Amino acid sequence: MYRPSRGPRPSDAIRKLCWNQKYGLLADTPAQTHFSQHANILGIWLDVIPQAQQKTVLAKLLSGSITRFQARFSPAADVAGHLLFSLLSFASVAACRYGPGISFAVAAWRDMLALGLTTWAEQPEPTRSDSHAWSAHPNYDLLTIVAGIRPAGPGFRPVTIAPNLGTLQHVSATMAHPDGEIKVEYTAKSGNLEARVNLPAGISGTLLWQGKAYEIHEGTQNIELQIHQSGQ
Repeated sequence: MYRPSRGPRPSDAIRKLCWNQKYGLLADTPAQTHFSQHANILGIWLDVIPQAQQKTVLAKLLSGSITRFQARFSPAADVAGHLLFSLLSFASVAACRYGPGISFAVAAWRDMLALGLTTWAEQPEPTRSDSHAWSAHPNYDLLTIVAGIRPAGPGFRPVTIAPNLGTLQHVSATMAHPDGEIKVEYTAKSGNLEARVNLPAGISGTLLWQGKAYEIHEGTQNIELQIHQSGQ
């Protein structure tokens, strides 16, 4: 995304005109008479909402805890956001590294499984199995956001591993790589996170966890990480 190095940015003007300190939300217009989940999710993803407020705003949006003050707030269709819009909800979880958001964001897909659907639906119930690409994105997000496996350079060399486990206690994932497979396994217990990472031959990278960076290399390595209550 192009951002000018000098002069005012559009996001600065939006923040100045639309950020409502009383409600802690981004208004839809400078009149600040209406607010929506959509505007605030975009505000987090595009870094318009003040960074210090982003996790707080996301927690409100995903948990459905916002009071419908005089019918001036429009939620998306369900707690995860409308399925067409939920991709940006996941992107916002990743952008501000709000781990607990994963549990809220996947609620709609748990509901689909409970309904016995065999492909991903277009919208929350009442619905049907339609195999829509826009609601299949958790297949990608579980690898890139929850397991945290992402390329850190051209050709997937090097790699970045930055897990967002939320309330999950154990995660195991494998991602295809041009030189083989990247495998990760995380187990949370006794205030620590045991991370096991296996990279293909010749591949190195960085594991990011709660503000700290750890070098990782080809082959298997075990890293013990501390879990800070405010870190996820």
